[in-house]
Amino acid sequence: MAKQIQIGPARWNGEHLVTDIALAGERRIVRVGIRERMVLDLIDGRRCASEITLVLERMGLSVTRSSTRDVINRLITFGFIERPFVASAESLTAMDARAHVAASNLRAVWASTIGTSRPMDRWTKSMIATPGLVIFLAVAVSMCVAAAVSVTAAIAAVQQLQAGWVVLAVIASILWSLGVTLMHEWFHASAFRVLGGRTGRVSITRLGVFPLLNTQLDGFGLLSRPDRLRVIVIGPLVSLSLLAVPLLTFALARHGSELEAIAGAVLLVDVLVLALGLSCLPNTDGIRILESFTLVDQLHSVAFRTLIRRNRLPTALPLLARVAVRSYPILPVATVVGLLLAGVLAVRSH
Repeated sequence: MAKQIQIGPARWNGEHLVTDIALAGERRIVRVGIRERMVLDLIDGRRCASEITLVLERMGLSVTRSSTRDVINRLITFGFIERPFVASAESLTAMDARAHVAASNLRAVWASTIGTSRPMDRWTKSMIATPGLVIFLAVAVSMCVAAAVSVTAAIAAVQQLQAGWVVLAVIASILWSLGVTLMHEWFHASAFRVLGGRTGRVSITRLGVFPLLNTQLDGFGLLSRPDRLRVIVIGPLVSLSLLAVPLLTFALARHGSELEAIAGAVLLVDVLVLALGLSCLPNTDGIRILESFTLVDQLHSVAFRTLIRRNRLPTALPLLARVAVRSYPILPVATVVGLLLAGVLAVRSH
Protein backbone atom coordinates (compact mmCIF):
# COMPACT_ATOMS: atom_id res chain seq x y z
CA MET A 1 0.00 0.00 0.00
CA ALA A 2 1.23 3.54 -0.76
CA LYS A 3 2.91 5.20 2.22
CA GLN A 4 1.00 8.49 1.80
CA ILE A 5 -2.46 6.97 1.52
CA GLN A 6 -5.28 8.47 3.61
CA ILE A 7 -8.24 6.20 4.36
CA GLY A 8 -11.34 7.59 6.05
CA PRO A 9 -13.79 5.58 8.17
CA ALA A 10 -16.52 3.56 6.44
CA ARG A 11 -19.88 5.40 6.37
CA TRP A 12 -23.45 4.45 5.49
CA ASN A 13 -25.04 6.64 2.79
CA GLY A 14 -28.43 4.93 2.71
CA GLU A 15 -27.50 2.49 -0.04
CA HIS A 16 -23.86 1.48 0.44
CA LEU A 17 -21.01 1.50 2.90
CA VAL A 18 -18.54 3.97 1.40
CA THR A 19 -15.02 5.10 2.24
CA ASP A 20 -13.06 8.12 0.99
CA ILE A 21 -9.40 7.55 0.13
CA ALA A 22 -6.72 9.90 -1.14
CA LEU A 23 -2.98 10.43 -1.29
CA ALA A 24 -1.57 13.08 1.03
CA GLY A 25 -0.77 16.24 -0.89
CA GLU A 26 -2.93 15.35 -3.90
CA ARG A 27 -6.23 16.99 -4.74
CA ARG A 28 -8.06 13.91 -5.98
CA ILE A 29 -10.32 12.07 -3.55
CA VAL A 30 -11.87 8.72 -4.47
CA ARG A 31 -14.96 7.19 -2.89
CA VAL A 32 -14.94 3.39 -2.87
CA GLY A 33 -17.36 0.71 -1.76
CA ILE A 34 -17.07 -2.06 0.80
CA ARG A 35 -15.32 -4.50 -1.52
CA GLU A 36 -12.52 -2.06 -2.38
CA ARG A 37 -12.19 -1.12 1.29
CA MET A 38 -11.91 -4.75 2.42
CA VAL A 39 -9.27 -5.41 -0.23
CA LEU A 40 -7.32 -2.37 0.95
CA ASP A 41 -7.46 -3.58 4.54
CA LEU A 42 -6.02 -6.97 3.51
CA ILE A 43 -3.11 -5.67 1.45
CA ASP A 44 0.02 -6.05 3.58
CA GLY A 45 2.74 -6.64 1.00
CA ARG A 46 2.74 -10.39 1.62
CA ARG A 47 -0.63 -11.68 0.35
CA CYS A 48 -1.20 -12.17 -3.36
CA ALA A 49 -4.55 -11.63 -5.10
CA SER A 50 -5.53 -15.29 -4.69
CA GLU A 51 -4.83 -15.25 -0.95
CA ILE A 52 -6.82 -12.03 -0.53
CA THR A 53 -9.71 -13.67 -2.39
CA LEU A 54 -9.67 -16.67 -0.06
CA VAL A 55 -9.77 -14.41 3.02
CA LEU A 56 -12.71 -12.43 1.57
CA GLU A 57 -14.57 -15.65 0.82
CA ARG A 58 -14.07 -16.80 4.41
CA MET A 59 -15.57 -13.47 5.52
CA GLY A 60 -18.69 -14.29 3.49
CA LEU A 61 -18.08 -11.93 0.57
CA SER A 62 -18.96 -13.28 -2.86
CA VAL A 63 -15.79 -12.62 -4.89
CA THR A 64 -13.61 -14.27 -7.49
CA ARG A 65 -9.91 -14.03 -8.06
CA SER A 66 -10.64 -12.07 -11.24
CA SER A 67 -12.82 -9.51 -9.43
CA THR A 68 -10.19 -9.09 -6.69
CA ARG A 69 -7.52 -8.53 -9.30
CA ASP A 70 -9.75 -5.93 -10.99
CA VAL A 71 -10.16 -4.06 -7.70
CA ILE A 72 -6.40 -4.12 -7.10
CA ASN A 73 -5.69 -2.86 -10.61
CA ARG A 74 -8.17 -0.01 -10.22
CA LEU A 75 -6.55 1.01 -6.96
CA ILE A 76 -3.08 0.80 -8.55
CA THR A 77 -4.34 3.16 -11.26
CA PHE A 78 -4.60 5.96 -8.71
CA GLY A 79 -1.42 5.16 -6.86
CA PHE A 80 -3.12 3.83 -3.74
CA ILE A 81 -1.21 0.56 -4.07
CA GLU A 82 2.38 0.14 -5.09
CA ARG A 83 2.98 -2.60 -7.67
CA PRO A 84 3.63 -5.86 -5.86
CA PHE A 85 1.37 -7.80 -8.24
CA VAL A 86 2.16 -9.36 -11.59
CA ALA A 87 0.80 -7.40 -14.55
CA SER A 88 1.61 -7.31 -18.24
CA ALA A 89 3.46 -4.38 -19.78
CA GLU A 90 0.33 -3.50 -21.79
CA SER A 91 -1.76 -3.33 -18.61
CA LEU A 92 0.78 -1.10 -16.87
CA THR A 93 0.92 1.22 -19.87
CA ALA A 94 -2.88 1.50 -19.87
CA MET A 95 -2.89 2.21 -16.13
CA ASP A 96 -0.31 4.96 -16.48
CA ALA A 97 -2.33 6.56 -19.26
CA ARG A 98 -5.52 6.57 -17.18
CA ALA A 99 -3.83 7.86 -14.03
CA HIS A 100 -3.84 11.38 -15.49
CA VAL A 101 -7.61 11.58 -15.94
CA ALA A 102 -10.58 11.33 -13.62
CA ALA A 103 -11.67 7.76 -13.10
CA SER A 104 -14.99 6.33 -14.17
CA ASN A 105 -14.56 2.94 -12.56
CA LEU A 106 -14.81 3.98 -8.90
CA ARG A 107 -17.87 5.44 -7.27
CA ALA A 108 -17.00 9.12 -7.13
CA VAL A 109 -14.03 11.39 -7.72
CA TRP A 110 -13.71 15.10 -7.08
CA ALA A 111 -11.00 17.67 -6.53
CA SER A 112 -10.26 19.76 -3.47
CA THR A 113 -7.71 22.49 -3.04
CA ILE A 114 -4.77 21.47 -0.87
CA GLY A 115 -4.59 23.85 2.09
CA THR A 116 -1.54 25.81 3.16
CA SER A 117 -0.96 26.71 6.79
CA ARG A 118 -1.91 30.25 7.81
CA PRO A 119 -0.70 32.24 10.85
CA MET A 120 -4.04 32.01 12.70
CA ASP A 121 -4.07 28.22 12.28
CA ARG A 122 -1.62 28.00 15.17
CA TRP A 123 -4.34 29.37 17.44
CA THR A 124 -6.85 26.96 15.99
CA LYS A 125 -4.51 24.03 16.59
CA SER A 126 -4.36 24.95 20.27
CA MET A 127 -8.10 25.46 20.47
CA ILE A 128 -9.02 22.07 19.02
CA ALA A 129 -6.55 20.19 21.21
CA THR A 130 -8.28 18.42 24.10
CA PRO A 131 -7.34 21.01 26.79
CA GLY A 132 -8.50 23.85 24.55
CA LEU A 133 -11.81 22.14 23.81
CA VAL A 134 -12.39 21.51 27.53
CA ILE A 135 -11.83 25.21 28.30
CA PHE A 136 -14.07 26.26 25.41
CA LEU A 137 -16.77 23.84 26.56
CA ALA A 138 -16.69 25.29 30.10
CA VAL A 139 -16.98 28.83 28.70
CA ALA A 140 -19.79 27.77 26.36
CA VAL A 141 -21.78 26.15 29.19
CA SER A 142 -21.42 29.27 31.36
CA MET A 143 -22.58 31.44 28.44
CA CYS A 144 -25.63 29.20 27.97
CA VAL A 145 -26.55 29.55 31.64
CA ALA A 146 -26.05 33.32 31.58
CA ALA A 147 -28.11 33.64 28.39
CA ALA A 148 -30.95 31.54 29.82
CA VAL A 149 -31.04 33.77 32.90
CA SER A 150 -30.98 36.97 30.81
CA VAL A 151 -33.55 36.11 28.13
CA THR A 152 -36.60 37.27 30.12
CA ALA A 153 -35.01 40.60 30.99
CA ALA A 154 -33.89 41.04 27.36
CA ILE A 155 -37.46 40.53 26.12
CA ALA A 156 -38.69 43.15 28.59
CA ALA A 157 -35.99 45.63 27.49
CA VAL A 158 -36.74 45.15 23.79
CA GLN A 159 -40.44 45.76 24.36
CA GLN A 160 -39.59 49.21 25.72
CA LEU A 161 -37.88 50.32 22.51
CA GLN A 162 -39.34 53.28 20.68
CA ALA A 163 -40.28 52.75 17.04
CA GLY A 164 -37.30 54.74 15.76
CA TRP A 165 -34.82 52.57 17.66
CA VAL A 166 -36.31 49.28 16.48
CA VAL A 167 -34.69 49.66 13.04
CA LEU A 168 -31.30 50.26 14.65
CA ALA A 169 -31.79 47.20 16.87
CA VAL A 170 -32.65 45.06 13.84
CA ILE A 171 -29.59 46.30 11.90
CA ALA A 172 -27.31 45.71 14.91
CA SER A 173 -28.71 42.20 15.36
CA ILE A 174 -28.20 41.31 11.70
CA LEU A 175 -24.67 42.70 11.56
CA TRP A 176 -23.63 40.96 14.79
CA SER A 177 -25.15 37.66 13.68
CA LEU A 178 -23.35 37.92 10.33
CA GLY A 179 -20.04 38.63 12.06
CA VAL A 180 -20.46 35.68 14.44
CA THR A 181 -21.41 33.42 11.53
CA LEU A 182 -18.30 34.42 9.59
CA MET A 183 -16.11 33.68 12.63
CA HIS A 184 -17.97 30.38 13.13
CA GLU A 185 -17.39 29.27 9.54
CA TRP A 186 -13.78 30.48 9.52
CA PHE A 187 -12.96 28.24 12.48
CA HIS A 188 -14.62 25.27 10.78
CA ALA A 189 -12.38 25.86 7.75
CA SER A 190 -9.28 26.51 9.85
CA ALA A 191 -9.74 23.33 11.92
CA PHE A 192 -10.28 21.36 8.70
CA ARG A 193 -7.09 22.83 7.24
CA VAL A 194 -5.14 21.91 10.40
CA LEU A 195 -6.47 18.35 10.65
CA GLY A 196 -7.11 17.51 7.01
CA GLY A 197 -4.61 19.64 5.12
CA ARG A 198 -7.29 20.87 2.71
CA THR A 199 -9.09 24.16 2.17
CA GLY A 200 -12.83 24.57 2.67
CA ARG A 201 -15.14 26.56 0.37
CA VAL A 202 -17.72 29.05 1.61
CA SER A 203 -21.14 28.37 0.09
CA ILE A 204 -24.83 28.93 0.79
CA THR A 205 -27.07 26.27 2.29
CA ARG A 206 -30.62 26.44 3.62
CA LEU A 207 -32.26 25.99 6.97
CA GLY A 208 -35.81 25.45 5.77
CA VAL A 209 -36.45 28.47 3.50
CA PHE A 210 -33.71 30.60 5.07
CA PRO A 211 -30.31 30.85 3.31
CA LEU A 212 -27.26 30.34 5.53
CA LEU A 213 -23.52 30.56 5.09
CA ASN A 214 -21.91 27.15 5.04
CA THR A 215 -18.38 25.78 4.62
CA GLN A 216 -18.00 22.94 2.12
CA LEU A 217 -15.27 20.57 3.31
CA ASP A 218 -14.22 18.34 0.42
CA GLY A 219 -12.27 15.52 2.01
CA PHE A 220 -14.13 15.64 5.32
CA GLY A 221 -14.78 11.92 4.90
CA LEU A 222 -11.03 11.25 5.11
CA LEU A 223 -10.93 12.39 8.74
CA SER A 224 -11.20 10.01 11.68
CA ARG A 225 -14.27 10.23 13.90
CA PRO A 226 -12.51 12.29 16.64
CA ASP A 227 -11.11 14.73 14.06
CA ARG A 228 -14.53 15.08 12.40
CA LEU A 229 -16.02 15.99 15.76
CA ARG A 230 -13.30 18.55 16.44
CA VAL A 231 -13.89 20.26 13.09
CA ILE A 232 -17.66 20.45 13.71
CA VAL A 233 -17.78 21.44 17.39
CA ILE A 234 -15.23 24.26 17.18
CA GLY A 235 -17.72 26.44 15.25
CA PRO A 236 -20.56 26.31 17.83
CA LEU A 237 -18.09 26.64 20.72
CA VAL A 238 -16.72 29.86 19.22
CA SER A 239 -20.26 31.18 18.63
CA LEU A 240 -21.31 30.34 22.18
CA SER A 241 -18.19 32.01 23.60
CA LEU A 242 -18.96 35.18 21.62
CA LEU A 243 -22.28 35.40 23.48
CA ALA A 244 -20.18 37.10 26.16
CA VAL A 245 -20.21 40.34 24.11
CA PRO A 246 -23.99 40.98 24.02
CA LEU A 247 -24.35 39.52 27.52
CA LEU A 248 -21.81 41.91 29.05
CA THR A 249 -23.15 44.85 27.06
CA PHE A 250 -26.67 44.11 28.25
CA ALA A 251 -25.55 43.66 31.86
CA LEU A 252 -23.40 46.82 32.00
CA ALA A 253 -25.71 49.17 30.08
CA ARG A 254 -27.81 51.62 32.07
CA HIS A 255 -31.16 50.09 32.95
CA GLY A 256 -33.90 51.35 30.65
CA SER A 257 -31.46 52.81 28.11
CA GLU A 258 -31.58 52.29 24.37
CA LEU A 259 -28.20 50.56 24.55
CA GLU A 260 -29.62 47.98 26.94
CA ALA A 261 -32.58 47.35 24.63
CA ILE A 262 -30.39 47.03 21.52
CA ALA A 263 -28.02 44.67 23.34
CA GLY A 264 -31.08 42.68 24.44
CA ALA A 265 -32.27 42.40 20.83
CA VAL A 266 -28.81 41.25 19.68
CA LEU A 267 -28.73 38.71 22.50
CA LEU A 268 -32.16 37.30 21.63
CA VAL A 269 -31.31 36.92 17.93
CA ASP A 270 -27.97 35.33 18.85
CA VAL A 271 -29.65 32.82 21.17
CA LEU A 272 -32.24 31.92 18.51
CA VAL A 273 -29.59 31.39 15.80
CA LEU A 274 -27.47 29.26 18.13
CA ALA A 275 -30.47 27.18 19.21
CA LEU A 276 -31.35 26.50 15.56
CA GLY A 277 -27.72 25.75 14.67
CA LEU A 278 -27.37 23.18 17.45
CA SER A 279 -30.76 21.60 16.78
CA CYS A 280 -31.42 18.42 14.82
CA LEU A 281 -32.91 20.24 11.84
CA PRO A 282 -31.28 19.40 8.47
CA ASN A 283 -28.03 21.16 7.50
CA THR A 284 -27.16 22.24 11.05
CA ASP A 285 -24.11 21.62 13.19
CA GLY A 286 -26.30 19.57 15.49
CA ILE A 287 -27.04 17.06 12.75
CA ARG A 288 -23.38 17.09 11.61
CA ILE A 289 -22.31 16.13 15.14
CA LEU A 290 -24.80 13.23 15.05
CA GLU A 291 -23.47 12.16 11.64
CA SER A 292 -19.90 12.22 12.97
CA PHE A 293 -20.86 10.00 15.90
CA THR A 294 -22.93 7.55 13.85
CA LEU A 295 -20.93 7.69 10.57
CA VAL A 296 -24.11 8.08 8.51
CA ASP A 297 -23.90 10.50 5.56
CA GLN A 298 -26.79 13.00 5.21
CA LEU A 299 -28.63 11.47 8.15
CA HIS A 300 -31.86 13.37 7.55
CA SER A 301 -32.07 12.19 3.93
CA VAL A 302 -31.14 8.59 4.76
CA ALA A 303 -33.65 8.50 7.64
CA PHE A 304 -36.61 9.69 5.57
CA ARG A 305 -35.72 7.45 2.60
CA THR A 306 -35.59 4.53 5.03
CA LEU A 307 -38.88 5.60 6.64
CA ILE A 308 -40.73 5.46 3.31
CA ARG A 309 -38.96 2.13 2.55
CA ARG A 310 -37.08 3.55 -0.40
CA ASN A 311 -33.86 2.31 1.21
CA ARG A 312 -33.29 -0.71 3.42
CA LEU A 313 -31.47 -0.63 6.75
CA PRO A 314 -29.08 -3.59 7.06
CA THR A 315 -29.04 -5.27 10.46
CA ALA A 316 -25.26 -5.61 10.13
CA LEU A 317 -24.83 -1.85 10.58
CA PRO A 318 -23.62 -0.71 14.02
CA LEU A 319 -26.41 -0.29 16.57
CA LEU A 320 -25.74 3.45 16.95
CA ALA A 321 -26.18 4.01 13.21
CA ARG A 322 -29.42 2.01 13.07
CA VAL A 323 -30.88 3.81 16.10
CA ALA A 324 -29.99 7.21 14.60
CA VAL A 325 -31.62 6.38 11.25
CA ARG A 326 -34.79 5.01 12.87
CA SER A 327 -35.20 7.79 15.42
CA TYR A 328 -34.19 10.83 13.38
CA PRO A 329 -37.66 11.59 11.89
CA ILE A 330 -38.87 12.32 15.44
CA LEU A 331 -36.03 14.74 16.23
CA PRO A 332 -37.01 17.71 13.96
CA VAL A 333 -40.55 17.62 15.37
CA ALA A 334 -39.20 17.50 18.92
CA THR A 335 -36.86 20.40 18.08
CA VAL A 336 -39.63 22.65 16.77
CA VAL A 337 -41.91 21.84 19.70
CA GLY A 338 -39.07 22.44 22.17
CA LEU A 339 -38.18 25.82 20.66
CA LEU A 340 -41.82 26.92 20.66
CA LEU A 341 -42.29 25.87 24.28
CA ALA A 342 -39.09 27.67 25.31
CA GLY A 343 -40.30 30.84 23.57
CA VAL A 344 -43.73 30.67 25.20
CA LEU A 345 -42.24 30.10 28.66
CA ALA A 346 -39.80 33.01 28.20
CA VAL A 347 -42.62 35.39 27.19
CA ARG A 348 -44.95 34.21 29.96
CA SER A 349 -42.28 34.53 32.64
CA HIS A 350 -41.97 38.18 31.61
